Amino acid sequence: MINRKNCYLGNYPSEDLAARIYDIQAIKIWGAKAKTNFSYDNNQIKKIYNKKFNINCNNISDIMTQLNN
Repeated sequence: MINRKNCYLGNYPSEDLAARIYDIQAIKIWGAKAKTNFSYDNNQIKKIYNKKFNINCNNISDIMTQLNN
């Protein structure tokens, strides 16, 4: 929810990818206090919080590449 409104994140080909997309959006909104499906180190959280992510990708490797670069 953003300002008490639901935020549609789209349909994704796998549950794992959908969970990663949720995590990225949660971190963007709530920062390090976000409740996520996976664990992220502080550097990854900073990258997500401070950088625009391309969440319109169709596989997990694209997201992980963005996180680790």
